[in-house]
Amino acid sequence: MILLSLLLVITSFFTPNLQTSDDVERFALSQPKPEDETVQILRLLPLKNAIEEQITANPDIKLSVTAAKLNSDEVYSYGSIDSFRAASVTKLLIASCYLSQVESGTSALDAEIAGVPASELIRRMLVLSDNDALYVMQEEIGFNTFQDYVHKTVGLSSLDYTNNSITSVDMAIFLRKLYRGDLLNLEHTELVLSHMKIANYRKYIVDAAPSGSVVYHKAGWLKDRILDVAIVEYGGEAYILTIFSETEGNYDTKRATTIFTAITQKANEVFFGIVED
Repeated sequence: MILLSLLLVITSFFTPNLQTSDDVERFALSQPKPEDETVQILRLLPLKNAIEEQITANPDIKLSVTAAKLNSDEVYSYGSIDSFRAASVTKLLIASCYLSQVESGTSALDAEIAGVPASELIRRMLVLSDNDALYVMQEEIGFNTFQDYVHKTVGLSSLDYTNNSITSVDMAIFLRKLYRGDLLNLEHTELVLSHMKIANYRKYIVDAAPSGSVVYHKAGWLKDRILDVAIVEYGGEAYILTIFSETEGNYDTKRATTIFTAITQKANEVFFGIVED
């Protein structure tokens, strides 16, 4: 308790509104810790090899993976560097955009949109991946406002709103900025993360994360693609993992589970030192 109180006092000089031990822990996890780039690349080599194994074993599946320590400023991308149609993953960007408008005073969480409170629409988008809620929020925000927010405020150049495409790298950058509080205030950051913590479609990254870990994620899927983006916390460390995959025709979800599990378990190994049997 003494150490926690001391940490609360110290961090209060630099970051406002750290009110709970969870706030302090997340702030500490998100702070950049310089590490030699060569050391990072070598440490991530087993993950790179595991991803390349999945690419070789599944030549009909296009795969793009980005990984990073949460408190590092570097991100590392493997496989395809192309933008993917991102399905429901970009609902995170819509929610963040609306919440930024709440903070600027131009919108409100208790405002009713099509007869439903905005806060409930955000919950439905992020937890249930509800497309009807998405369409209502898109209409409310508007094309130009959303695109300006993502391109100029968040700084993600790869987003193409017309076909809902983005790179795995840019989604990793978004997650880092979200978690660090660079995009939203503490209250709204916690709101988004609380929804991601219980979001559906959990059999990809979430189920492969270590027992006892905390995972904030958002998955998306169409008949020919499955995507999952996540922040995984465990044992005082955290990493970001974004996996985009697509194929021709219908995608066998069992194959996807195998691919995502193998990559996530290797991420657990390189970032947390957990080796699966």
